[in-house]
Amino acid sequence: MPTKPARAGATRVAKPAKSLGAGGAMGAAVASALAEALLPGDIPFTRSGLAAAASFIKTAALHREPDQAVIAIESVSGSAANRFMRIAVINDDMPFLVDSIAAAVAAEGLEIDRLVHPIVSATRDKAGKLTALVAGCDGDGV
Repeated sequence: MPTKPARAGATRVAKPAKSLGAGGAMGAAVASALAEALLPGDIPFTRSGLAAAASFIKTAALHREPDQAVIAIESVSGSAANRFMRIAVINDDMPFLVDSIAAAVAAEGLEIDRLVHPIVSATRDKAGKLTALVAGCDGDGV
């Protein structure tokens, strides 16, 4: 995923590649983590919705510099009832980050329809390329 070199302390904003699927062990780990992270009362993902969300997150997580966050945003178009925006934040464990992001979104007058907060540990090579995912473990976040 080509990006400009990040300056120290910068956050890289990723534009996910549409061609990458949610397949393979990493895609399955992301899909499983998403499905398991739904809150009681949330409407379950459809099979295609889960695959699309997992692909989006997996693609955003493919490369991350040490100590840097990746933020990916995707607008999904369709009929008025089917339009939405996805936001993925890939980072090291940071307490209250999800709450802070949700508060920032609400402060802009936007509503969050579904908030899914999977925690997935990642293994990366020295260049920051994602090499493996393990759902439900402590350590480096996706």
